[in-house]
Amino acid sequence: MLKSRAEYKPTIGEGVYTIADAAHILEIPSIKLRRWVNGYVISTQGAEKKSVAPVVDAGIWGEGRQRAFNFYALIELYTIMALRDIGVSFKKIKQAREELGRRFRARYPFATHKLMSDGKQILVEFAEGNLQAILELDTHGQMALEQIITPFCKKLEFNFDTQLAELFRPMGKDTSIVVSPHHGFGRPTIEGTNIATETIYKLFLAGEDRNTIAELYDLTFANIDSIIAFEKRAA
Repeated sequence: MLKSRAEYKPTIGEGVYTIADAAHILEIPSIKLRRWVNGYVISTQGAEKKSVAPVVDAGIWGEGRQRAFNFYALIELYTIMALRDIGVSFKKIKQAREELGRRFRARYPFATHKLMSDGKQILVEFAEGNLQAILELDTHGQMALEQIITPFCKKLEFNFDTQLAELFRPMGKDTSIVVSPHHGFGRPTIEGTNIATETIYKLFLAGEDRNTIAELYDLTFANIDSIIAFEKRAA
């Protein structure tokens, strides 16, 4: 049985993120993230109020300014953002998440499978033995045998044992910036190190030149330029 939000307790090695952290990493407005994590209230006809449930409801704890979530919830938020960007409705996103959760008994459905979409339907890669298929989530789970198309979440890397996302590349695979619960307590870092991008950026803002920073932290100029681009984008 999955834990409710009230029962969830953060675990070492899962990362800790606030709304502000997620807005920084995912480049999403904080107000939008709050609605996805907290839910919201809308007015209906007759001045009645209707509560809209959060889209993500696992790996989250705390209330108000103490609200935080783990890496897997962060990835679910990224997936929701990516699906919304190509026009998938919230109704379809919620239905797909619920169906994935039931079918695969997954606590974090959108951080567990490589999702794909054409903007009209949500698909998930499904493998059993040597059989590969596409599960069409908006056709009541009917499986269609097709050639596997390019994985939807191009910025994600998955652990084959746990089937969970384990690394996120916020600027794509062409840069060395990664976000992983296994490095730097989940903060954005330089791949292969525990060096936080924020640390390097603060040195840069303080006036340190690239040569000094590169020598102190054994980084390349490409590493430093990626950090500056990432932090400026987030700002």
